[in-house]
Amino acid sequence: MDPLNLTTANVHYGSNYTILSYIYLLTYLHYHLLRSIPILFASSNNVSDCANIMDKEVQTFKIPLDGSDDWIKINADQKALLRVAHSPEMQKRLVPAITSKKLNPIDRASLLLDSYALAKANKTPIESVITILKAFTDEDNSIVWSAISGVLNALNILLEEIGGEKYTSFLSFAKSCVMNALNRIGWDPKPTDGHTDKLTRSTILGLVDTFAWNDPSIVAEARRRFDGHWDNPALLPSEYKTTVFKIILMNGGEKEYDQILKSFYATEDNNEKKYAVFSLGATRNNSLRMKTLDWAVKSGDVKLQDFFYPISAVSSSADGTLLAWNYFKDNFAVIKEKLAKASPSLMDAVIVYSTSRFCTHERAKEISEFFKANPLPSSERKITQTVETINTNAALLVQMKGINLAF
Repeated sequence: MDPLNLTTANVHYGSNYTILSYIYLLTYLHYHLLRSIPILFASSNNVSDCANIMDKEVQTFKIPLDGSDDWIKINADQKALLRVAHSPEMQKRLVPAITSKKLNPIDRASLLLDSYALAKANKTPIESVITILKAFTDEDNSIVWSAISGVLNALNILLEEIGGEKYTSFLSFAKSCVMNALNRIGWDPKPTDGHTDKLTRSTILGLVDTFAWNDPSIVAEARRRFDGHWDNPALLPSEYKTTVFKIILMNGGEKEYDQILKSFYATEDNNEKKYAVFSLGATRNNSLRMKTLDWAVKSGDVKLQDFFYPISAVSSSADGTLLAWNYFKDNFAVIKEKLAKASPSLMDAVIVYSTSRFCTHERAKEISEFFKANPLPSSERKITQTVETINTNAALLVQMKGINLAF
């Protein structure tokens, strides 16, 4: 991904300041085919009335600013297919605009997503991602929380691999973010809730089973709703029923596992069955994880189009992913036969969910070698993409190991 340079010359207090930023096209072909890129600027003062056309590889735009703390957001409202690496100085100025929500939700979300995407591509330092994440102190917008969720989950995979103080510090930060947001929005719908409030609540509660599953208050509330919902289904809305099931499984044992498994067989409603299918593998007990994998792959009780979901639940942690991958290798012939006449997308899903949390070059090499010895021509593209993703994450992991991450 080659950069196209955008230099913004900011004039204030009678002095000229030049802040160099880089624009990365989502596809470099975009520039070579179109030769012109429309760019909108948002600043402390206003948003561009019309697009500025960038038609050179290096180009200067003059954006007037009033003070030394004023900011510019390039590609306002994400109108163009670009990733933007704002300079460290401009990013510093943008933080208060994120916290105060002076930037609109699309721009707040895009700053985070651009920063993470470019860090993965080794175009910007990972510290820029953390700087932006820490600015969302009072965020309540569903679009932004969707972005936060994606980045928190991605960082969790990498930092779990690193472990130690870095991972502990990150978990504390992520838990604080999620708990603060949950305390604001609550478990229960409010009469004033609109559609986006429901989306925000669902997103935040979807993070609870990753970052706050062992918090005493969360466990107590999940237990209250779980125990009561058998008689009063309203206690456990569909938006977070899977989340509560996972929390109960992660903090419970065989008794809770059997309760949820029993619920699968107690109904003919496939939507109800899916809560068990999505959650059973979340148990921390390896014997029950293996039982889940056998149930999904060998029992015949889980519909073919759903059988990879329990594998996904098992692989929701680093040790679970290793278990799922080893199970895949050990039972490759069984899985291949099971899917012999099925859509290749099902095998693709099994491969992804059995390897999705790996993030080292060693694992990428192991996966490549396994499929060279056990070829799956119909899944070759997905295997290649999976290995590329793991290698990309591995490169970022190396970067993260070598720096002090201040959460």
